[in-house]
Amino acid sequence: MAGRRIVVADFDVTDFDESPAAWVVPFCDAAAEVFLCMLQAACSTDTILPADQAPRLEAVAVAIDLSGTGPGRVIISVSERTADQFVERLTGAGAEGDPALLRDIVGEVANMIAGSGKGNLPQLGFLIGTPRPLTAQESLDPAANWPWRRIAILATSLGPCLLDVSWNLPPGALAADNNLPEVA
Repeated sequence: MAGRRIVVADFDVTDFDESPAAWVVPFCDAAAEVFLCMLQAACSTDTILPADQAPRLEAVAVAIDLSGTGPGRVIISVSERTADQFVERLTGAGAEGDPALLRDIVGEVANMIAGSGKGNLPQLGFLIGTPRPLTAQESLDPAANWPWRRIAILATSLGPCLLDVSWNLPPGALAADNNLPEVA
């Protein structure tokens, strides 16, 4: 991570038991890799914010559930225009207003980011679920049942993207020996 600075608001990297925001960084790294390799697009993390300070999720949002050390969720959220660019990059054609195709393609990207992010945290033993659209309740209140939630604002060459990473962990679930990444 030399030469890279990610601003993590409201976060003390030494206090893992109180704030697992460091768990977001491996997913941000995964997003950069996936955008480059899968979409041939640039992607960088501008800021990681607590949910109450972050912008609302975009129109096309797909969730990937995590299990293992504790339940979690990764949401990729983009505008319809950005989702259409995903479709063009992956299929060579636009979605032509097909919301199901937009969700499917964003779901594929979300799956790759969640899988790679999980791979960046092998010591935590996470498993990933399949891509799914947000439920009506999740769309209205994405923070429901997720006390530890951070949103990374990703700057991409295809348009804005939000990476929402949430955890519902019991007290003491995190240990300092998990070797989480350092955040400068």
